[in-house]
This record gives sequence, structure tokens and C-alpha cells, in this order.
Amino acid sequence: MKKKLFVLYDDRIRPNEKIAQVAGNKSYGNIIFKQKTIQKRLEEILEEKDYILKFYPFSGEEKRSESIRQVLSAVHPAAIVYLYSSYGIADSNMFGLLLDKAQFLNQSKKVVKNRHTAALLFSEMEAFREWVKKGSNPEGSEEMEALSGDMFIDLSSFDEFIKYITSGFEARFFNTLQGDQYTVTKRSANKEKIKSEYQFYYFLPREMQHWFVQPYSYEESEEAASYTMERMHMTDLAIQYVHGALSLEDLDEILRQLFYFLKTRCIKKISKEEYEQQSRHLYLDKVLRRLEELKKNPYFEKMNQMIGVGTAYDNAAAVFSHYEALYQQIHKRYSFEALAAVSHGDLCFSNILYQRHANILRMIDPKGAKEEEDIWTDPWYDLAKLSHSICGRYDFFNSGLYRVEIGEDLKLGLHIEFENQAYVELFQKYLEKNQFSYPVVRLYEASLFLSMLPLHMDNPQKVFGFLLNGIEILQEVEQCLKG
Repeated sequence: MKKKLFVLYDDRIRPNEKIAQVAGNKSYGNIIFKQKTIQKRLEEILEEKDYILKFYPFSGEEKRSESIRQVLSAVHPAAIVYLYSSYGIADSNMFGLLLDKAQFLNQSKKVVKNRHTAALLFSEMEAFREWVKKGSNPEGSEEMEALSGDMFIDLSSFDEFIKYITSGFEARFFNTLQGDQYTVTKRSANKEKIKSEYQFYYFLPREMQHWFVQPYSYEESEEAASYTMERMHMTDLAIQYVHGALSLEDLDEILRQLFYFLKTRCIKKISKEEYEQQSRHLYLDKVLRRLEELKKNPYFEKMNQMIGVGTAYDNAAAVFSHYEALYQQIHKRYSFEALAAVSHGDLCFSNILYQRHANILRMIDPKGAKEEEDIWTDPWYDLAKLSHSICGRYDFFNSGLYRVEIGEDLKLGLHIEFENQAYVELFQKYLEKNQFSYPVVRLYEASLFLSMLPLHMDNPQKVFGFLLNGIEILQEVEQCLKG
């Protein structure tokens, strides 16, 4: 007989210490995967099933008892699916099929992954009642037939957790990542980009190569290009930062290493004219060019109207003009040494791997290079990228942890789910110690947010998040210059 289902989600188990280094003080269900919590992704699968009577998530004993009481008092006959949050869904199609089959159960079963129970399927209410009465053994009862849990991944295993959580970052430029326990192969139809990423490592001065994960086995076909790297069993800083797992002590050690990298990397003198051209190209011409791209978007006029109503600026051009004025002011006030540096080119948190206990830091996904000259750029650029993550909280946007709100004054406001002031102050100390100006770094960081606007017009809320963040940075820079 076909039945409806109740689904209970047991999120009481906390990750072990090793996993907490990555996920912070969060339950498994609240860990973020592809911009959503693991629990939210489960809910979305359940919403597609019209036979689900109700979903009961709980992370505490009181809520669990209340959920069980409600299920047991239900009037309609139903089957019960009891899920443990320490097992994530690796294959949503297989999991959906498991739910479909649960409607027709005539005896209770358990779903087993790595010799432990990932889920319990109760064919009828009385079987569930008896299980609760006997103490709710997580492994079910010996009489239960065991089903394969291939649709699940064991998140309590550190290696499995790392593979799962690191697969959540969207591949850019149509990249695909494949591999095993020991290697990762990056493949893309954009052959030129893959080749330039591969070549970047071999253009590096040998004394700098140890900072980067080495690519090898470059291959190219008519359809795609690829290279392979060692699989580093650690996560990037973006994952740790957005989960609250990156302490100030951690960041202090990370910045100590990163500023050592910045201090000891290869530097060369260039002419004053070359330096001014390099700076304008990175921080001014690109920003103004992106404004022209933004104007071509069909939603540009609506965006302009919202800027005029919701911010202190009349339109997008006024924001960019403010940025240009601050750029000119900065370059009149500060003197810049005419230098170029060997740079990563995209030194944000998502491209920095870090393992706390071993104190290992490695960089991945550099900007790429077609020739040796391409590895050189303005010494401030890597700092702007770092500030992008630390001060600008860029990775919180990528994880969906922000809100664009309308305030009581009907102005647009930005709310990000993390207070980063202490992290900013620590970053400022390192800048000051190494003789880098905080206002300059933040202005260059603002250029990054403004430059991204036309690239994300398919997600208007994210665009306004970037815009409001950029405006906040410009206002802070202006206050710094007045002070």
C-alpha cells in the first residue's frame, strides 16, 4: 500500500575537532555547501515530493522529543524516514528514489554507509514507536534489513568531508575537477586558460615555487586541455572564514606567512611611466571600462533608478566618478615606488589552502601566464585581493551569507552575516608593519567590487551587494583621507 512520509532530520551530532577546524562551531546541517546549508539542500529535495507530509529538523533534545510526539500523534497512517545529518546526500537522484520506494515499504529497513546507519526507514507508525520506546538505537534493530547507502557520504570522515565540501565551489570557465584520494585533474574547454595556469608555475622563479601546488601532466586534445595536481587534504581559507572556523590566532599565523611571501617575492624596478601605466590599467581603466559594459545591460536603467532612490548617489556613473576622484587624490597624496612584483594575481581566500595543525599554506589557481612577463604586476594587487576577502568579506557573497535590505529611511543597506572588525584591525597591523597604506589597499579593493558589477547582472541582488559594499569602502577611504 502506498503511504505518505514523515521525515525526521537528526542534527544533534556535532562534528569532531578535526572537522570543526573547517566548519567551526556548527552542526552538520548548518554547514554551507554551494551557497546553501546542507539542511536547506535536503529540504529542497523533499519539497519536490508531494507525498512528504512534514519535515522535522531538530538539533536539540527538547525539539527532538516534540517532533517525535507530533509524528506519533498523527492521524493518518504513514511511513517514517529518520535521517542522521552526519551523512550528506552525495547523489540526489538515488536519494529521491529511496524516498519513492519508502512509500511502499512493508517492513522497516536501515540504510548503511561505511558499516554505520545513515538512515532508518520505518514501514509504519508502530515500528517507529517501538524503536523510540527501546531507546532509539542509531543503528536500528538487528531484525532490520540493511540497504546500501551509496547515495550518502559520511561527513564524519575527515577525508570524505573535505572531498564533499571542496566540491561545492562552482567551477569557473567551464572547468571540471576530477580525481581520487591522491590527485586532482582540472579540465576545461578553455584550453588557453588551462595552459596559462599550468605555465604560470614553470615561469615562477624556483625559490617561489614552493608556495604553490605544482601542476603536472599537461594534456591537450581538440576539445579540452587539462593538468593534474596533488590532492591536498585541506580546505581553502574561504570555507574556513565563512564557517567561523578561522580564529584571530589562525589569521595571525596566515598573515605572517603571506606577508613573508609578499616581502620575499621577486621585485624589479620599472620606469615611472611604466608604473603609472600599470597602475592605471589595473585600478582605473579597467573600472571605467566595466562601467561602459554595465551600460549595455538591458537592466542598467532600472539599476540606475534604484541607485538614485536607495543610495546617496544619483546613478552608477556618480559612484564610479567618486572612485575616480579618490584614485586621483590617492595618487597625489602618496608616493609609489616604481616596481613590479611576481604576483599570484588572484590572492583571495578561495585560492589559499591552509591546514592549522601542520601549519601548511599553499596557493592554487593563479592568474596564469602565456609568457614570463605575465607573472609580474603591481605589488599592491595581491594585497587588494587579500583585503577583498578579509575586509570586504567577498567569500560571504559567494556563500549567499548577505542581505540587501531597505531601511526605515527607504535607503538600501547591506547586512553580512559576520562581524569582521577584529580581523580588519589585525590586517591593518600587518599593513602598517610592512609599510603599506590601508586607504590605498582599500581603494584598490573597491576597484575589484566595482569591476565585477557587469559580470554578475544575472544575479541582481548580488550586484547590489557588491555595489553597496563598494560604496561603503569608498566612504571609508574618504574618511581616512580627511583624517
